[in-house]
Amino acid sequence: MEGKITGTTWLREMRGVAKPRVVLVCFPPGGGSASAYRPLAQRLPADVAVFAVQYPGRQDRLGEPMLPDIPALAERVTADLLIYGPRPLALFGHSMGATVAFETARRLEAAERVPVHLFVSGRSAPDAPYLGNLHQGPDADLIANLEQLANDPASMAILRSEPRLAELLLPAVRGDYQAVETYSY
Repeated sequence: MEGKITGTTWLREMRGVAKPRVVLVCFPPGGGSASAYRPLAQRLPADVAVFAVQYPGRQDRLGEPMLPDIPALAERVTADLLIYGPRPLALFGHSMGATVAFETARRLEAAERVPVHLFVSGRSAPDAPYLGNLHQGPDADLIANLEQLANDPASMAILRSEPRLAELLLPAVRGDYQAVETYSY
């Protein structure tokens, strides 16, 4: 294996390791970003390198158009992961990220780079249909759903009183809802 790996267009380094035993790649939930995984990275063993996927339309990729399609997201992430060579990869995804991680694992397997682990949480099995069309509805419905899902609903309620903030954040959320609601295994 080569030396230290670095971030790419799709991957943000949360913790670099010169010669990692395993590279853990974290996939954020819908509406989430790579930086959410920084605290987790600091709690893992010192020989685990941690990267997180940064979807377009958020944080340092804010100006990029959203990609509201899970297979397309998985294709882009897989392409970046394949440049790392024969390193042991583990994937973790939560909610929407679980499905993107699953689809990425399938693509890595097809490229003969089978991950050593796939960890998923907060999501039904890929073949369970997701019934919903919030991505086609009004912003108020999206915000109400975000409030239901949030640990702190007030953190989402601010989107009602701050329209400029909503204009900034809701396109990425809507794109993620579209990706989830139109995904078919």
